[in-house]
Amino acid sequence: MQIDEVHEISDVVEVKHLLVHETQIQENRTEVETECGIGFTIKSGARTRTESGKEVSVDSEIDPYKSKNVASCARPRLRRVVRLRSPTRRSTPAVGGMEFKRATHVLFDMDGLILNTEDLYTIGFQQLASRYDKEFTFALKCKIMGKQTKEFAKDIIEDLELPLSVDEFVTETKAIFNDLFPTCELKLGAKKLIVHLHKHNVPIGLATSSSIESYELKTQNHKELFDLFSCYTWGSSDPDVKRGKPHPDVFLVAAGKFPTKPKPEDCLVFEDSLNGVTAARAAGMQVVMVPDPHLDKALASEATLVVNTLLDFQPELFGLPPYDP
Repeated sequence: MQIDEVHEISDVVEVKHLLVHETQIQENRTEVETECGIGFTIKSGARTRTESGKEVSVDSEIDPYKSKNVASCARPRLRRVVRLRSPTRRSTPAVGGMEFKRATHVLFDMDGLILNTEDLYTIGFQQLASRYDKEFTFALKCKIMGKQTKEFAKDIIEDLELPLSVDEFVTETKAIFNDLFPTCELKLGAKKLIVHLHKHNVPIGLATSSSIESYELKTQNHKELFDLFSCYTWGSSDPDVKRGKPHPDVFLVAAGKFPTKPKPEDCLVFEDSLNGVTAARAAGMQVVMVPDPHLDKALASEATLVVNTLLDFQPELFGLPPYDP
């Protein structure tokens, strides 16, 4: 049987189809062996219905990092339904009551989404902060993520009360990052998704707050992958991007660089920061968020969809070509 609906009584926010194999039936209870997609947790109390019509309630959490789980299910009353429909339709109800709409163009953030540079930023900013006996906290990191260079420099100086001007901060951190950025690595699932979309002729663009100079440092060992993008927007270098995230400028400018000039609602954005999510929504675009694992996902309510890694993303949910079997 395949569970294709979820009736929620708890905080189930990430749901994929769940394969269920009955092994034992005792009165109104069914012992089941389950398999679920990596990154999608079915929590205790989630109410479901199998394709045969049987209504069940999962009594124990199903671990997304185990290939098989054993859970006990019972027949409950119905509540709210989240259904995954065919991607051939114009839109499908999404997790959290928002709708997935067909996307024709895709925009990618870079730092923390494609590359692990957010980890390197943390190291570099802490190196500088330590010179003044200060701590670069995760809360401050969340505040500045996605912003342009001079914007985040100002925020860090003010929050940590550093005796530096913005230009001095940029100069000191540039020396640190010149050594760190060339060591950056690809994030899980990034190459697979970008190559897949390019292979199927889906227009993809880069929309990053980074300057073109830092982009060159960060991508020098990943040129082949980044050459697949059809257009590029470097927020800290592009004069048309007047304001950084959480303002929508970088995404609107990036969408305008596609030859076919898609409407904002036809663009799907991939982001890792709260500022980036806010910017994408302000631009009128759908946004898939891949947050830092330490971030409270309750803060990501603006995102159209939240996934643990890019490997968990299903392109067909947004009308994009599915991965090959």
